[in-house]
Amino acid sequence: MVRTIYRIAICEDDEYFAVSLKKSCVQICQKLSTNFDITYFRNESEFLESFLAGPEAFDLFLLDIILKDQDADTNGMDLARRILEINKSAAIIFITCNKDFAILGYEVQATHYLLKPVDI
Repeated sequence: MVRTIYRIAICEDDEYFAVSLKKSCVQICQKLSTNFDITYFRNESEFLESFLAGPEAFDLFLLDIILKDQDADTNGMDLARRILEINKSAAIIFITCNKDFAILGYEVQATHYLLKPVDI
């Protein structure tokens, strides 16, 4: 089945960066004339609840590596591992302010690694 809408999940705990990232995604999708839907998750608990209920719901995952969810002890790298356990071909892009984590992206075969602020 060919999807007519490209679905993007953003998991970012900083609302400023989430809004900026969403705006960048909208601009890119519009330039590519792609139908899209972007879902924003404020923390890993919110993301995991949605993802586990429908793991096929997203085509692209934009994950912050450092997340400050008080109710969970995971981070963006842990989320990527969980995603890949269920969807081995998931496209994951890490978004973070710390370039020291870049090498860890190779452990989960991340599609890309972007430093904040993301500028297109």
